[in-house]
Order: sequence, then C-alpha cells, then structure tokens
Amino acid sequence: MYFDKIIFLYALYVAFAYSILAFGATYFREVADREKTLDIDIGETLIYTINASSYVVSIIFLLFFIIFAFLSLLQKSPSVITYVIPLAIFVNTLQILIRSSFQKTAICVNGIQLRYMLIGGINRLKYHSLTNIQIEPFFVWYKVILFCEHVKSGHCYINREQLDILMNQINNYPSCTITHKTKA
Repeated sequence: MYFDKIIFLYALYVAFAYSILAFGATYFREVADREKTLDIDIGETLIYTINASSYVVSIIFLLFFIIFAFLSLLQKSPSVITYVIPLAIFVNTLQILIRSSFQKTAICVNGIQLRYMLIGGINRLKYHSLTNIQIEPFFVWYKVILFCEHVKSGHCYINREQLDILMNQINNYPSCTITHKTKA
C-alpha cells in the first residue's frame, strides 16, 4: 500500500469544495420543503419515524466508500482523483444521513405527515380523509400504504411500535378500512 500525503491534501481540498456544494444543496432542499408546508392542521406529533430505505442507502454508500478507499490505497502512483472519489462518496454518505434526518414521517394526533428523501415537499393526510390503509410486512418493518378516496396518497415504512401508535389513532375513524397483507 502506498499513501501520498501531498496528493491527499489536494484531494481533501477538492472534497472540501464538493462538500460545501453538497451540504448547501441539502440545506436548500430542506428550506424549500419547509416553504411548501401545507396549512392542514394535523395536531400534535406523537412520534417521528425515519424512512427505512435511508438506512439501506446509507449502508450501501458506506460500503462503496470502504471499497474505493481500499482501492485508492492499492495504487502505486495515485492521482488526485484516486483520493477524491472515496472522499466524495463519504461526503454523499453524510449528505444522505442528514437528508434522512430531515425527512421524517410524523405520526400525529389528527393525521400523518409524509416526507420522502428523493421527492421534495411534504404530504399531510388527515385520518378522516383516509379510506383505506394496507399494511405489508417488509423485513423488520411494515410498509403502510395510505389511500384517500381509494387513490394511493402515500406510503411509509415503520416499525411495530410506530405501527401500534398509528393504528391507535386510525381506530378512532371507522370510515377507514385496514387491510393486512401477508407475504406469500
């Protein structure tokens, strides 16, 4: 293994500039999402849930970082780009972690607020407007698909404790039918 300190410092400078742009874009997306908040009052938040897919994406990016970092150390005469690629992947991993911390689903007293990592905006659904909910097991989580007027209005991935809280709130609205699907 060979490590060139001078080239690595140049790569750190490039990665720093890239991180400023990446984190700025992440923060801009969060501010833009907050500006588009709806005036639907869904009550006090009971619990926040982080989307399960953000964990998977973060782990995949972290694995890519480890692979490329190891490959960059195997180069006999590395260039700046050899060190920049793993650093940029690491910056993207941090960016995804920050974005996923912003994009929490909120289970509230009168409704649910859905936020997705790759889709901008906030989707707020009142429980009384829901007509159907489908619950499907998804690894250790549950995929909850929400329908308003029999049209799919959103989905989220939650754990058992969060599902119980959601079901307690929805049980107050008899117009909403709950369908449990099992894996075939």
